[in-house]
Amino acid sequence: MKLFYPKFAWDAIRKNRRSYIPYMLATLFVVAVFHILRNITWMPYLIHQRGASEITMTASLGSFVIAIFSAIFLFYTSSFLMKQRKKEFGLYCVLGMERRHIARILFYETLILAVIGIGLGLLFGALLDYLSYLLLMYLIGSPSGTGFSLSINAFTDTLGIFAVIFLAVYLNNLRQIHFTSVISLLKSGSEGEREPKSKWILTVLGVIFLAAGYLLAITIKNPIGALMMFFVAVVLVILGTYCLFTSGSIVFLKLLRRNKKYYYKTRHFISVSGMLYRMKQNAVSLGNICILSTMVLVTVSSTMSLYAGSQQAVEARTPHSVNLSFWGHDASEERIQLAVDTAQEIGDALNGAPVQPETFRYITFSGILKGDTLTRDNVGEDSPTLDEFTNAASVSWIPLSDYNRLSGTNAALSSGEALMYTAETYTHSTMTVENTPVTIAKSIPAFPLSNQLTTSAYPCYVLVVPDQDFSSLSVDGSSLTITYVGFDLRDSALEETFSHQWSSFIEDQFGKTDTPFAYSIATRSVIEEELLSSYAGLFFLGIFLGLTFLVATILIIYYKQVSEGLQDARRYDIMRQVGLTEKEIRSSIHSQVLTVFFLPLITAFIHTMFAFPMVKGCLAALEMTNTRLFLICVAICCGVFALVYLAVYFLTSRIYYHIVNQSEH
Repeated sequence: MKLFYPKFAWDAIRKNRRSYIPYMLATLFVVAVFHILRNITWMPYLIHQRGASEITMTASLGSFVIAIFSAIFLFYTSSFLMKQRKKEFGLYCVLGMERRHIARILFYETLILAVIGIGLGLLFGALLDYLSYLLLMYLIGSPSGTGFSLSINAFTDTLGIFAVIFLAVYLNNLRQIHFTSVISLLKSGSEGEREPKSKWILTVLGVIFLAAGYLLAITIKNPIGALMMFFVAVVLVILGTYCLFTSGSIVFLKLLRRNKKYYYKTRHFISVSGMLYRMKQNAVSLGNICILSTMVLVTVSSTMSLYAGSQQAVEARTPHSVNLSFWGHDASEERIQLAVDTAQEIGDALNGAPVQPETFRYITFSGILKGDTLTRDNVGEDSPTLDEFTNAASVSWIPLSDYNRLSGTNAALSSGEALMYTAETYTHSTMTVENTPVTIAKSIPAFPLSNQLTTSAYPCYVLVVPDQDFSSLSVDGSSLTITYVGFDLRDSALEETFSHQWSSFIEDQFGKTDTPFAYSIATRSVIEEELLSSYAGLFFLGIFLGLTFLVATILIIYYKQVSEGLQDARRYDIMRQVGLTEKEIRSSIHSQVLTVFFLPLITAFIHTMFAFPMVKGCLAALEMTNTRLFLICVAICCGVFALVYLAVYFLTSRIYYHIVNQSEH
């Protein structure tokens, strides 16, 4: 008697294996992914490596996302399984079982599924840990296999998180059974057969939400604004998608039905009627498929382009192998010259030949640009406003003599005039920074080291002004002149030695003054290591998140095909009885399946297309500005995903037609 309930639960899982095996496989996968990311988070070798802190932070964030997603996903799939079995539980009640007996059966079913899913997931994750680590090391260019270890914390974290998730799933299943009457349980198989109602309010709201999300995505050009408003746009698009799938699709189908010339044809009559009821039952599933497909495309394509464009970001940030900057109230010309001379001496000695320093001075102001006026009043004092996000800009001044030396030109300017360089569209003839106006004499192309004055985070403008104007510039006394010096060493291995020797000299010489000599040093090898680690970590996470979303998409598609197959089997019999030919029936069903199946994919492609400008802006904030590269990555991801989606369609369709054809026998 003690083994009655466990055996009963096991038999129930075995009899419903067509539904439970994909569920256990999906559980196994998300558990394995979570464990892999937690193991990377806890790996001692990575914790103490330069540039690896970004990887561990990314892995930690990724594991959090996977945990949240797994909870939502397992709740959703479990609800589907419960819906399929409600009639079965109703029969148990009719045969004399009490709800507490069903609760015991559900407990053992959940326990069996948890033990198999979590146990195999941990085993699978442990087996893949080393391969995942090798992939990560390959992406960041580190020695393969160095420092790998398995963390007991990763095992305990995974076991604890998913044990809690399965407990919550069990309690939710209990709630569904407890608050549902026996009659409702018995009738669950025929629920939703009445014609769905048109919900115009939800449809209109869906259009508004979607339009607002699209509008945000295509209008916010500022990278910082795009980064901050990205999640707002995502929420609006998600809400709009669900509203349009759940209500908009029904409204559209009913409008088709009102068109008598279109509707009263055999193929259209059956297709429209079938899809009308199908949408009522599966609108949420279709919305989920659409959102998950969009998440796969955006996540993988954006992280892929970041990683592929990492070298370009390094070159933009470090035009030379050694990059020095000086500022501060104690940064006198004498001190700067001493620091530069010392840097050149150390560089010459390490290089074995004279280095060729490039230098220039600049002042940068950041604020809100409206029209031709940049203001800085109250910027950053309170919580950032939408106005600050969308109109943020920076203006840099450099003296004319430095510009002529860098560009090899001999330009001349009168006092109050300026040359302008910008990648933005600027139509005004003047620009005023606070109370200092200048007349734009001419627009100029990019010049050597101009990238040092521009960031990809927000629009930047460079103004070349006469030397006397540069010397007299002052905006509320808070902005300081920055002196940049850069040169190249023959070997990247020398950069760390130079950095140590020169920084030691500066600290010994100026570190004890009352007004510190502020400086920064950036070597290309260090920046490359840090950026590559960050971007590789994001790409690594993007791969696993993309695969997780893809697995969830496949499982939802599978369950949709199974549930629709069971429903359409009954429709087949009715159609056959009213005199439709087998060819007409198959043509109609095939048309419905194709339409409903590919609707989420087409919508996901549309979402991705509208998301492109905003995602491009977010990537620009991370110093990835190669639009062509991003477009190529998006195209590759869309193509690969479409092929996978098509393969899933053919595989699940076979299951669908197998279920439907069983009705003939």
